[in-house]
Amino acid sequence: MAHKVLFALTNHQKLGDTGKTTGFNLLEVVHPLYELEKAGFEVTFVSPRGGEVFMDENTRDIAEPLNRDYLGRTSFQHRLANTIGPHNVITSDYSAIYFAGGLGAVWDFPGDLGLSRLALEIYEAGGILAAVSQGLSAFLSLHLSNGEALLNGKQVTGPSQAEQKALGLEDVLPFFIETELKQRGASYSCGSLWQRYYLQDGRLITGQNPASARGVGGVLVKLLRQKS
Repeated sequence: MAHKVLFALTNHQKLGDTGKTTGFNLLEVVHPLYELEKAGFEVTFVSPRGGEVFMDENTRDIAEPLNRDYLGRTSFQHRLANTIGPHNVITSDYSAIYFAGGLGAVWDFPGDLGLSRLALEIYEAGGILAAVSQGLSAFLSLHLSNGEALLNGKQVTGPSQAEQKALGLEDVLPFFIETELKQRGASYSCGSLWQRYYLQDGRLITGQNPASARGVGGVLVKLLRQKS
């Protein structure tokens, strides 16, 4: 069976009360996307509301070759303008779901019923969950069918408090992901600021920051090939 993967992207654009905009992190989308497509896997973009999703313009680094390549593709722009909503997803069609970060995700991923359904149904059917940076916020409210928190006892990483404070947004972001992960029983660890660091715990893959996105994509490819 050819495995299919869902990529969840944020619809949220408002950066708290700053008057500035945010969205998804470009590198956290294109780097794992490249790894999966290079390996021959089909990827579908999904978002909490469906429809158009928006990039955080602070992540528009066109000096980075993959960023430049994907931004120049009409097909990629079409996918960003036409994500599907969770209600249009048949989870049995998918072997994994990946949650891309970007600051917007901390507002619309946590507790979103549609995305939560997708993640839990895929995971409890033997599928894979993956996330990078603020994408980890999608896991905070997830409880398995036995009532246990998904994160309880899991080895995970995610954006560190030090990284979130370094962005100067501690009074803007609604919470620190590191703190929330620990409160849910996760065994949290991280690397140095902005350095690549990612972990696999069974069928759960997590990355600390944008630099970790390609590594997460590589682990996801490896696990999907093992399922083939």
